[in-house]
Amino acid sequence: MKSFLSHLKLFFQDGTPAPGQVDDRGRITDRAIQNRNRLKFGIGNIMYQSEECGLGPIHTAIIKALGGGAVQLGYMGAAGSVGSLVQWLGAWLLARTGSSRRAMTFALLGGAAAGFALTALLLMALEPGWRPWCLTGYVIFGLLLAGASGIQVNIETSWIGDLTPPSMMGWFTSIKWLISALGGLAFLLLFGAAAQWGARHPQYELHVYAALLLLVGCSHIVAVLLIRTISDRRPQPANLLFAGKGNARLHYAALPFWGYIAFFVLWSGGRSSLIGFTTAYLLSLNYSMTGISMLLAIQFVISGLMLLVLGRVTDRFGSRRPLIAVSGVIACCMFLWVASAWFGLAPIILYMIVNGAAGHAHSMLAINYGQEIFPSRGRAGYFGMSRVVIGVAVMLCTVSAGYFLHAVSAAGWTWQLWGAELNAYHLLFTLCSLFTLCSVVPLLLVGRQTIPEE
Repeated sequence: MKSFLSHLKLFFQDGTPAPGQVDDRGRITDRAIQNRNRLKFGIGNIMYQSEECGLGPIHTAIIKALGGGAVQLGYMGAAGSVGSLVQWLGAWLLARTGSSRRAMTFALLGGAAAGFALTALLLMALEPGWRPWCLTGYVIFGLLLAGASGIQVNIETSWIGDLTPPSMMGWFTSIKWLISALGGLAFLLLFGAAAQWGARHPQYELHVYAALLLLVGCSHIVAVLLIRTISDRRPQPANLLFAGKGNARLHYAALPFWGYIAFFVLWSGGRSSLIGFTTAYLLSLNYSMTGISMLLAIQFVISGLMLLVLGRVTDRFGSRRPLIAVSGVIACCMFLWVASAWFGLAPIILYMIVNGAAGHAHSMLAINYGQEIFPSRGRAGYFGMSRVVIGVAVMLCTVSAGYFLHAVSAAGWTWQLWGAELNAYHLLFTLCSLFTLCSVVPLLLVGRQTIPEE
């Protein structure tokens, strides 16, 4: 017991390294300190990212409970785009605070405020006359929660880049993402079971959803306390628009910068447009929220296994080639949603199994690829400004997908093909799959080019 308490005390102590435990760029080379840091980042991700993964399918059920439809689902499908759109605020916070830890604290408090606001809106919606207003407010604050999440991702990415040498990046991030994936799985199952219980007891449905959003807000507060023990690093900012005050401007003309943007626009644009409507599609086929959550749980398990493998692979070979392979395979597998018109649930289960590689594993590859091509100085700015362009483009894709689905469904479009009836969902899924498949082209064109250090 005494040994356990001593280890626990060591885990939660401030991870400030000694001079001999850092390299010439201030990145920590001591594996004992870094092991504690990566575990804390993983647990922190459970607190401020994983519970939002669990909310994914729940957003659809909440919007339907509030009287919303395809248009509102389209806006909520753009949540990831909003997170991308405001990531540059992470770079601004880092520059203003001069501390990765303080910047993350502000971002987490913003996420907590959005979670508590969503809780209040759902409680207000218990009065039926308030529901139209609460529906609008839910979409707005849901997007604000996504924005806070995007800022957190930017700060965390910059923090890890300033903290970890390239030779340790895969080792560091694979465990962080694995812990986050396990937390996401737990929240997904919990939220799915709670939503199913609420559906069976309609008089308590909004109470259940409010409790889930309250959990989101409280978990952000817990994360604030945890990240105070992670080794702090001073950011290396670069001016976003103009050179001056001792800082160079970001190199916006660099080919790797635009290749990274093009990859994410095509990948996230197609993926977000598809994912935003898969839950609604399954609900239209009378699948339960518990069943949908179990389907999504499959990919969390596969993602965890992929993380253990890819962490070692990227430390040895880099992230670009694994990213090309995983992106291409997953894009092709998106066509399995169309195949469900002929074969029912079986193609969707197969998709969930293969799609596990596109969860946390793909996110790790994409972020580590950015760590490889962006220089240390201004890293947060490069990630943030690229995400502005990505966010606008992907938001247009997802919102347009919502209006497209609404229009095609209203027109009653169907197509009899090889004994199956294709509807608006299948047409949308086909277009999304083709769009996503094109994402490998920019990675091939950029090759091994990087933006050089100053």
